[in-house]
Amino acid sequence: MKKWTRRTPRAYDGTQRTTHQMRDIAPSVLRSVSASLDERPDRVLAVWSDVVGSTVARMTEAHTFHDGVLHVRVMNSTLYSLLSRRDKGRILATLRRRLPKATIKDIEFRIG
Repeated sequence: MKKWTRRTPRAYDGTQRTTHQMRDIAPSVLRSVSASLDERPDRVLAVWSDVVGSTVARMTEAHTFHDGVLHVRVMNSTLYSLLSRRDKGRILATLRRRLPKATIKDIEFRIG
């Protein structure tokens, strides 16, 4: 049975290390982790009731926040029409002002 061996990289001269030191890769890993914590979706969902007010919050539910789009469930078609046509811009501006580190691109309202 033939033993499997890995091919030596083309530019490898035999003097460089093939492993990485933790101090070399830690800064880039920590930057990516802190960037993902800044866009925490639970913050966007938690702020929803404060942004729209208690009356509208009782009739809506901020369901998910994914890829910069906030998905909101609305109880009826009248409220859907009011929120999607009249108040969407104001709500987006308020959310962006309250959470400047979160990238909020759009809000999608759905009846349900």
